[in-house]
Amino acid sequence: MHAANERYLAFMACLDNPDAGQKALAKMTAPTKVKGRSYRSFDLFLDPDYRLFLTLARGEWAIFGVRAGDLRQHIPGLTPGRSSDLIKRLRTHGLIKQVAHSYNDRFTTLGRRVIVTALVIREYGVQPSLVRNALSSLCRFVEDFADQGRRDLQSRTPTSRRLQSSPPEDMPMTTVHAYAATAPNGSLEPFEYQLGPIGPEDVDISVDSCGICHSDLSMLENAWGISAYPFVPGHEVSGRVSAVGEMVTHVQVGDRVGLGWHAGYCMTCDECLGGHHNMCSKAEQTIVGRHGGFADRVRARAASVFKLPAGIDAGEAGPLLCGGITVFNPMMQFGLPPTGRVGIIGIGGLGHLALQFARAWGCEVTAFTSSESKTQQALAMGAHDTLNSRDPNAIAGAARRFDLLLSTVNVPLDWSAYLATLKPRGRLHLLGVQVEPLELSQFPMLMGQLSVSSSPVGSPLAIRRMLEFAARHQIAPVTEHFRMEQVNDAMEHLRAGKARYRIVLDRH
Repeated sequence: MHAANERYLAFMACLDNPDAGQKALAKMTAPTKVKGRSYRSFDLFLDPDYRLFLTLARGEWAIFGVRAGDLRQHIPGLTPGRSSDLIKRLRTHGLIKQVAHSYNDRFTTLGRRVIVTALVIREYGVQPSLVRNALSSLCRFVEDFADQGRRDLQSRTPTSRRLQSSPPEDMPMTTVHAYAATAPNGSLEPFEYQLGPIGPEDVDISVDSCGICHSDLSMLENAWGISAYPFVPGHEVSGRVSAVGEMVTHVQVGDRVGLGWHAGYCMTCDECLGGHHNMCSKAEQTIVGRHGGFADRVRARAASVFKLPAGIDAGEAGPLLCGGITVFNPMMQFGLPPTGRVGIIGIGGLGHLALQFARAWGCEVTAFTSSESKTQQALAMGAHDTLNSRDPNAIAGAARRFDLLLSTVNVPLDWSAYLATLKPRGRLHLLGVQVEPLELSQFPMLMGQLSVSSSPVGSPLAIRRMLEFAARHQIAPVTEHFRMEQVNDAMEHLRAGKARYRIVLDRH
């Protein structure tokens, strides 16, 4: 009998006869440790595209599903409203302990690493009747949506490309060779993991190179408290398409593509439907809760994968997909006119790209830098003028000069002094990530109708426009290259502040 069918029958037996069913299930489980606790778990195929996970903890069965934001990936046709309904139904049975937004719970089952993030079901003290009723309700609920979703999918898919009605005997698995840290600030060591069958809207990328962003370092150190280990960094990926799902049409195998901070979007929320995918609350980050591009292969949803224009050097493209779009997005979003005057605070990994984009945009560009060596480099990269950011008199002398200030630094500055350099209705836009609260004087802001804002990367449309703009104006990052196996040397080079100006890891 097929292993999936055995599990299904054992699952049904558990509903009808808890004692006998639990004995049958226990024979099929594998030991797993989570946060130092010992569990026995396995995954159950309710449908070829959905897996329910059951775990035996202290004699009680607990159920774990993939996070609600991912249910639509596993059950075709499951909308955000239906995902919420599923959670509500589980709540009515008293079985949801919490709706988690962390990425700490990891389960390895049948060779597949699964991240449980939203449906964490009560583990202890649950009455058998409640478990039985909830499992039965969940089983019917998932099967109903799976059937409807499969019918919807088949109705718009050619017969020759329709999904199989049951999982194959030997599910195809792809081994990914990567570099991962197993603890905060740990060394990146060779690491392997398995990718399961490709989803209908997925794209697999064979990585040629991957840029290193300061966010990779922050995630490695768990500076933001959202990292999960083993942690594979890398969200500035350049490579070639190695496989596509059957519903992917904008790229094909062999295309040169790039992948940035986001690896997928829900595609149904107001922000996504309004073209602001980077504001999607359910967006999947390439290195948050999943493995990134310091590897030979990475998988992402199709909407987050971009075909590289012919004028882009693929070996230098990675930093554009994070650093480039970060500085380009506010210029596009706020309708910066080509007659504008722009100040760039900090000439580093972000700042040197901002200089190039603003100059090509047509603006008069001033670079704020405290480094004498970077002054000449800033002029060579597009700045019309430079100001010493450590000289209060120089900053005061630029009063009411700029329409837009782009700050790329991650340290606190005298923000009131910088606000004084803005024209009326000017804007200070913060791109560097700071954890300290900002200290600002409101009265000058009120009198000058000034704005302070910030933004994360950009939407798929903004990224596409950025790549086209960079190709047209021959904008490229200034990079240093390391071999992928030198990843720890490269990270230390970045940590020491020696990068000029972006680092790229090459696999070949």
